[in-house]
Amino acid sequence: MGLLTCAKCGCSITAEMKKGKYVYYHCTNCRGECDNTYIRQDVLSDRLADVIRLIQISVQVADDIAKAIRSSG
Repeated sequence: MGLLTCAKCGCSITAEMKKGKYVYYHCTNCRGECDNTYIRQDVLSDRLADVIRLIQISVQVADDIAKAIRSSG
C-alpha cells in the first residue's frame, strides 16, 4: 500500500509469506540491490506500536474528527 519505505534506500516495503505461515517484510529493491534485511511481521508490529503509542490527540480534536467523518458519509 506504500505506507512503509526502506530506511536505507527509500524503496517500498513489501510482505512475503514464508513456509505458508510466517510473514516477513523486506525492501522491494526497485532502485538496485539494497542490503537491508527482512523483518518479521510481529517485530515490525511491535515497533510500529511503539511509535503510534506516542501519538496523542486531545478529546476536542478527536470529537472534531469524528464529526467530520460522520458528516462526510
